Amino acid sequence: MEAAPPTAFLLTLILFSFFSLSSEAAACHSSEQNALLQLKNKFFDPKDIAFSDWDPKKTPDCCKWSGVLTCDANGRVTWLRLEPFPFAAAQEMPPAIGDFAFLETLEVYGNLTGPIPASIGNLANLQRLQLSSGLTGPIPASLGRLKRLNNLDLSSNSLTAFPSTMNLITSLTSVYISDNKLSGQIPDSLSRLRKLEVLCLANNRLTGPIPPSLSSLPKLQWLDLSANRLTGSIPDSFGSFENPQLWVSLSQNRLTGPLPKSLGQANVTQLELSMNQLTGDASLLFGKDKTC
Repeated sequence: MEAAPPTAFLLTLILFSFFSLSSEAAACHSSEQNALLQLKNKFFDPKDIAFSDWDPKKTPDCCKWSGVLTCDANGRVTWLRLEPFPFAAAQEMPPAIGDFAFLETLEVYGNLTGPIPASIGNLANLQRLQLSSGLTGPIPASLGRLKRLNNLDLSSNSLTAFPSTMNLITSLTSVYISDNKLSGQIPDSLSRLRKLEVLCLANNRLTGPIPPSLSSLPKLQWLDLSANRLTGSIPDSFGSFENPQLWVSLSQNRLTGPLPKSLGQANVTQLELSMNQLTGDASLLFGKDKTC
């Protein structure tokens, strides 16, 4: 019997090695599987068919489970998207959500209730966080520990207060907390988020004056404070925005007083001021050569 040609043997060896390495790279780490199972047991309705494949007996590799969008080369979950069955009973997010140390993106949509767990601050590698809808209570202070967070979207909940630590997340480029129940004043400390491009706080219960310091954000492209209960005048500093592509909406508030002359020099693409109690000559908004 003739021996297999050396080239054929070498090709077989290469293919075997390739599939072995691919299998090892794709396999979910045991600690990630345990964390996912704990999350399933404490978060999902047992009748929720959307996560019926979260079963090691049916699908041994948890990196292939529904909602686990990506794992790294070591089988650690890096992107998790949870969309519970819409007709399932409302569920609170369990502290186990903070057990995924390598997670970079977390998206949770559905019939949620209760507060954001403080353990969310354990996700040290998180870059994108999106949670909606139904969450209540204040945004936890532990959020300030997410030093790599770029995108924060907590829209369409019933959250009531900013965390005092938000200004510590200096990596933030976009903040969406519209359609909630935020009350109190807009924190002046938000001006420390120097990379911020989008700040959307529309449709809340925010009161008090607009912080003049918001105009100092050098990269701001979109500022939406509409549909709140803001009072006082438009800050004079709002004429000093630097980004010519900036879109600003202050409509549907309780702003009063004359339009500041500085708005005539405001370098913005769109400025919405309707449904307030402002006075003065609005013609200054239509050309830099016009005066109040």
